[in-house]
Amino acid sequence: MVNERLGSSNWQDTKELGETWASRNSFSYGKGQDKGVSREKNLQGLLGTTDLIVQEIDSVEYGLTDIQEYYANTGAMKKAAENARSGTRSLRVMEVHLRLAREQLYYWDGEVLQVSQKTGSIMVR
Repeated sequence: MVNERLGSSNWQDTKELGETWASRNSFSYGKGQDKGVSREKNLQGLLGTTDLIVQEIDSVEYGLTDIQEYYANTGAMKKAAENARSGTRSLRVMEVHLRLAREQLYYWDGEVLQVSQKTGSIMVR
């Protein structure tokens, strides 16, 4: 896993972290016999069309889960997309705060977005 490679300094180039992420996340599951089949070619095709990586962090999870792992995997996913198609990709981390059962606050590049699930509206605050 990416976090283990980072913790043990078992890598030389960030490209390796992207390769590790892709090899660990290329499996798909479905009905019948389709259980954990590696589809690296499909994943590489999807990564090659990726321009923006977004990691949503729920404020309820913050402190309960290992945030370090979030960032390690998100960074490695970004690198995997860059490996699939040369060039840099944008990366955004979005923090979510639940206010009401039907409303969420998202923090996006320093702006607060209020999303209402009831009306489907988005307001910048």
